[in-house]
Amino acid sequence: MAKLEQHHIIEVGDGEEDPGYITLKEPSDEDWAKFMRDRYPVRRGGRQGLVDNSFAMRVWLFDRLCVKVENLADADGPIGEDWKERIPSRLKAEMIFKTFENRDDVILKN
Repeated sequence: MAKLEQHHIIEVGDGEEDPGYITLKEPSDEDWAKFMRDRYPVRRGGRQGLVDNSFAMRVWLFDRLCVKVENLADADGPIGEDWKERIPSRLKAEMIFKTFENRDDVILKN
């Protein structure tokens, strides 16, 4: 029987040194609904259409879901409790996309 994951462990590294690990928890229904609603909000007023807010919302979701950072360092040294400020937003957005939005490795059977 398949088991739903409660945490997603992401391996981070350049392949030359020991990898680091970032653990993301599964988003709550409320967090996922806010993420889906606010990443492409409808523009009000003069110009109609959608606003692309996806990058900022992916960073927001990462900050909400990250529960542990292990064996990760940048040019200033090991990353610990100050991970929110030290992990680049570009990487945060990419991890959210690859973990929750990319459907390449999802297998659904009916």
